[in-house]
Amino acid sequence: MSAPEPESLAVALFNEIGQLDLDQVDRARTVYLDLRRLRQQRPADFSISAALIMAALKVGRRDEALDEIGRAYGIKTTADIISWGALADMSVFVCQLDRGAELYGRLRAIPGAFAIPQISQNGANSAMIRGDIDFLRYVVTEDKKVNKEISNAANFLAIIDHFGIAETFNEHQRIVSSVLRDSRTWVAPEIRYEDRDEATIVIYHWVLGDRARRARLQVDMLDALRAHYQSIGADLSLVLPVLLNRLLEAPQMVTPLAVAS
Repeated sequence: MSAPEPESLAVALFNEIGQLDLDQVDRARTVYLDLRRLRQQRPADFSISAALIMAALKVGRRDEALDEIGRAYGIKTTADIISWGALADMSVFVCQLDRGAELYGRLRAIPGAFAIPQISQNGANSAMIRGDIDFLRYVVTEDKKVNKEISNAANFLAIIDHFGIAETFNEHQRIVSSVLRDSRTWVAPEIRYEDRDEATIVIYHWVLGDRARRARLQVDMLDALRAHYQSIGADLSLVLPVLLNRLLEAPQMVTPLAVAS
């Protein structure tokens, strides 16, 4: 059986790494190494570069992902909207919030971009992570245009508006990212019911380091938030039951295989 063509292999690896759970480290490691080799063969391929960023983050190689984000930004093309969105998402994950906002902002100029379910869903998640209530409202509007049956943007926004935290939301989330700027590899927001009748937005952040480091980051995050809320005369205790940011251990490759750089 002949080996798959590089283009079809790139698509397959992009799709697979995007769907792998973070606990599937062994498979992510294999895909990561395959993408490293493929990127050597096709250094100007934007989709391969975007997939490699995802893979590097899923195996805890954050520094490499940062380098690859810079490379991908230089070869990006809106002809590949999905890879463009992935680059925007990964930029936000590693706390490059302005770059993520810029990339999603440029997608707004492309008719129909936010009719793509993956773009609208991830765009809403990105707005939640980086703290951009205006962009979240934009995604809600776009979801309504296409009569999207389930809009995560609308669900997030409904909770934010119901509890009246829109005014403090942006800076709250930006403070979280500022504390995690050197260690975050992945993020996932969701809606949960935390032992109460009303919904809570929980944003999970996977960070590098041991339990002690995560504990320090959690303390630093809460201290920074308390200082901010005190400075504006607001009560953080009213926000925390509605908007939780939780830190989890990021997966890491234990012993990377030698791969040519």
